[in-house]
Amino acid sequence: MLYVLVSVWGAAMVAMAMFSGLFNVGIGAGALIGSQVSSHARLQHVGLAGGLLALLGAAWWLWAMKLGAGPQRGHMP
Repeated sequence: MLYVLVSVWGAAMVAMAMFSGLFNVGIGAGALIGSQVSSHARLQHVGLAGGLLALLGAAWWLWAMKLGAGPQRGHMP
């Protein structure tokens, strides 16, 4: 029983590290895109670029939900 708890704890730590890494990738990508937009366009267009990225992400999510990539109703993992 103790081995199972140790194994699960290790898996949780790996998952937490992966999510932390993904957050850092998102922060870095946002900084890169924001700097590119502000250097090639005006600073006032940074918000527009962020909004377009948000709409693109929402469209991708809706497309994935339509394909059934999300959780199914009544399905317990």
